[in-house]
Amino acid sequence: MNNELAQSFLLKASITAARWQTASWQIKTAQSAAAAEPSLDLDIAQWQQTAETDRTNAIESARRAVREFEKSSRDLNRNWTVAAQAAAAHDLLAWLESPAHRETAISNYEASIKGRESEPFAHPFVDRLNQLKSR
Repeated sequence: MNNELAQSFLLKASITAARWQTASWQIKTAQSAAAAEPSLDLDIAQWQQTAETDRTNAIESARRAVREFEKSSRDLNRNWTVAAQAAAAHDLLAWLESPAHRETAISNYEASIKGRESEPFAHPFVDRLNQLKSR
């Protein structure tokens, strides 16, 4: 049950983070439009507050996903797929909260694919690991 719960929190975090990112882009566009046309009545401050709430909610959901993946890992005898999913949650937190999470994501991806690097189902994780290492 913990793994399904963790996956749900990761999905929620991903969706909310995408909403935050989209809002952030739209706010920049609105700021440019307001600068070009001062008569526009745009409530950018309200949009910024909503975007920041989305970011905060995404962080909280990603953190909860990490906690649930840790429980799930114990329950499922350290199944490699759980480590890969936890890596994804840390990867998201690296973007939303702190680059420090990137190292944890890298460690989890490395642990999850160790000995599986050439297997087709591991390729997405290998690719993401390589992307993270190249930054």
